[in-house]
Amino acid sequence: MLILCIHHLSPEEVAQIQVAAPEARIVVTTDKGEILRHAPEAEIIYSGHSEFNEEIFNAAPHLKWVQVSSAGVERYLFPALLNSDVTLTSSAGVFNKPIAESVLAMMFAFARGIHRYRDNQREKKWKRTHEMEELEGKTLGVVGLGEIGYELAGMVQGLNMRVIGIKRSVPETPPEGVEWVRGMDALLDLAREADHLVDTLPNTPATRGILNRDVFEAMKPTAYVYNIGRGVTIDQDAMIEALREGKIAGAGLDVTTPEPLPPDSPLWEMENVIITPHVSGSSPRTRQRGVEFFIANLRRCQAGEPLRSEVDKQAGY
Repeated sequence: MLILCIHHLSPEEVAQIQVAAPEARIVVTTDKGEILRHAPEAEIIYSGHSEFNEEIFNAAPHLKWVQVSSAGVERYLFPALLNSDVTLTSSAGVFNKPIAESVLAMMFAFARGIHRYRDNQREKKWKRTHEMEELEGKTLGVVGLGEIGYELAGMVQGLNMRVIGIKRSVPETPPEGVEWVRGMDALLDLAREADHLVDTLPNTPATRGILNRDVFEAMKPTAYVYNIGRGVTIDQDAMIEALREGKIAGAGLDVTTPEPLPPDSPLWEMENVIITPHVSGSSPRTRQRGVEFFIANLRRCQAGEPLRSEVDKQAGY
């Protein structure tokens, strides 16, 4: 069995992979010519960010499983893969902690006015410009309550925040720290109750523009929206309108439409908006977690067990 690693891996990381699959031959390369030369023998491909593509897929007739290092997979769902028996797994789960911490940081910034005082600091202004709030007792609503939402729910338990969520597949009982979980048709109910509304949704036909004008109309004027999923899941023009008209209090955005956000976007100039350039999942530990995640899945593959974060090709995530 050939495992083709289209990834920048250290010798130590390759050795760890070899231990998990001692009978396998492992090839590590990011050179396009070398990738295509080895692809015809590959049964497993472990891809770094954006490396795997349709050309490589078509050159790999014996391919059984592809592990990609990103949580989002829309770029990999080309027709040939969709119509094949090849298993695709994402790295959803690898980025939970840094993304949840990024959301929490934005929540604290809005509650305590840190973003505004940072602006005043640049202008050397000793000025009180923000009414301080507390997160305790507030309601956190998660759109697409999955692993990131569960991580965030665990973090805010110590703040005595109430957590509610919606998702496509509703569990029989809510997970620990979550008051209720309902189907996606409860989006407006979630919007009405949330003081901090977090969008974790992937980019699929069903999710594009799902946070629309109706959602912002339903939200409290004191509520904040955060997007750490995909920019296209929010109707950005409707959000800008809601921010301008005071229908919502602010927005924390790690993703936008498009990316990079153009310099002429009004979002840049809004005092009640915090923007980070799609970096919420970044951490020195995410690379290590990613390799460990692949190795754990490789062991599962060797044992004939279900793989973690297997992509539902029809759902798109």
